Amino acid sequence: GDDLSPLVWQYDFVENFAAARQAATRTTDLMEIKVGPATCGMVQQSALWQHPPVIGSGVCEYEVTVPAQVERLHLRFGVGIREGALMEGDNLCAFRIIVNGARVWSTTKQSNNWERFQIDLPTLAGQKLLIQFMTDGLGDARWNWAVWAEPQLLGYGQS
Repeated sequence: GDDLSPLVWQYDFVENFAAARQAATRTTDLMEIKVGPATCGMVQQSALWQHPPVIGSGVCEYEVTVPAQVERLHLRFGVGIREGALMEGDNLCAFRIIVNGARVWSTTKQSNNWERFQIDLPTLAGQKLLIQFMTDGLGDARWNWAVWAEPQLLGYGQS
């Protein structure tokens, strides 16, 4: 792991939400993107709320400059469907993360519990990253109360 490497930089997407841009791939109908506490599986987290539009994907995008001293970059987050959503049958919500135009991670989800992930990103020290959080109702956006728990970029230096 990275136990020996110092954490030299951190970027919190919820804290920096005011700097984010919101967009939709097709139409913004019923899209809702905001930040606030969210409860999934009876566990409350600070979260990015991203209910997808009726058609296509909702996009919350951030432009982030990675400091030059970062040797390794991780993106840590959780995904959930908020408590009270009644998704069933083939109603799934897709979660995707796009970095500089390339999809680096995706999953589909129907259950309310949080699932946690940590992914390695290309370091790109001293460069700008365009990070897009996307959710898509895959044709059925009802009850797609999609939330991202405490998404953060973690930059590690030399050990």
